[in-house]
Amino acid sequence: MPASLKTDVLAALSVLPDGRQICHGDFHPGNILLTPGRAVVIDWIDVSRGNPLADVARTTIIALGAAASSQVPNTALKVIVRLFHSIYLHRYFQLRPGGEEEYRRWLPVVAAARLSENIPELERWLMHQAEKVL
Repeated sequence: MPASLKTDVLAALSVLPDGRQICHGDFHPGNILLTPGRAVVIDWIDVSRGNPLADVARTTIIALGAAASSQVPNTALKVIVRLFHSIYLHRYFQLRPGGEEEYRRWLPVVAAARLSENIPELERWLMHQAEKVL
């Protein structure tokens, strides 16, 4: 990441509010087990304490990045992942209204952070998302 972009991302992060809520850190369709009448969220290895809107933004970056890359191998699955994301986001803000603007400010910060995970097929897409901090 260019030094100037890193500076901008860190400046954006510095004005975003901290949080103390439990955050999953890796919430996506692959971490939801569906049984008759019940859904169970699994894979809590990346759990942390923080701002829930940062966690929602991470879900967006994970889901949309996967759908925009070879991580999701076919068009039908890409549509399903995007649909999951759309429904998830709509329902989240329906239950917790008022954080949409803050959520949008988290997106480039989370994208920049995900660049450190060294996922070659996502690097270009993540860089584009991080550049939206400007």
